[in-house]
Amino acid sequence: MKQLLFFLFAITLFPLLNMAQRNERQGSAEQLEALVAQWSSLRLELAGENNRWQTEKPAILNETGLVRAENEYLETMVNEMSRDLDVLLEHSSELTERRDELRAVLKEMGKILEEAEENLSEWQQRIPPALLEDFDPLFIQTSMPVEERRKRTVAERAQTVVALYSQIETIQSRARLVSEMIDTPDGRIEMRVLYLGLTRGFALSGDSAKAYVGVFTDEGLQWQARPGLADSIARAITVYEKRRAPELISLPLKQETPGGDP
Repeated sequence: MKQLLFFLFAITLFPLLNMAQRNERQGSAEQLEALVAQWSSLRLELAGENNRWQTEKPAILNETGLVRAENEYLETMVNEMSRDLDVLLEHSSELTERRDELRAVLKEMGKILEEAEENLSEWQQRIPPALLEDFDPLFIQTSMPVEERRKRTVAERAQTVVALYSQIETIQSRARLVSEMIDTPDGRIEMRVLYLGLTRGFALSGDSAKAYVGVFTDEGLQWQARPGLADSIARAITVYEKRRAPELISLPLKQETPGGDP
């Protein structure tokens, strides 16, 4: 009986096992087919990506090279700018020192110019008005209040001072004949005056009756009557005007005291 039951169970179980095996093989095959399909798809995608890479690779590599070159250029520029900045900072320090030195020099020059302008104001008092006409505007600039003079640049003031001293030197080395009113011991008289630089002035009246010698002082010209010199002064004037041949004429050039002998 037991053997019969086992036989019946076996007969019933074998078909079920065969069916299960068939189902398992069928499921494995479907899974394998699915995996193969996925693998094929992946290979196709990989092949496509590889083709795109091969196509785009030169452009990408070229772009990468350009970026690398640009980066190197920028690094070079940064380094150069850094060096330039260091140089500029060094020059800035030097310029600051030079600026301070220049300011000190200009300040010292300002003091020298003020002294020169004060000296020129003394010359302005000594030089006869008739000899000042050509450069009186320059003296106006040097005789302004010091606050006004300081508003001008050092260069402008220096040019004025040099020009005035040059004019004074010219006057000193030349003779000049003018007609002007002078203050004499006999009153204010119009005279012809022959100036020998800024050493002496020799004045003669129109009728040659009166003669005076002008002595330059800090207060200006001091005129002294010298009637005995009328003929000599008249001859000197005609020589200056080229109406007479040059000749030696004796005129006093040494310092004389008022009222002294001619």
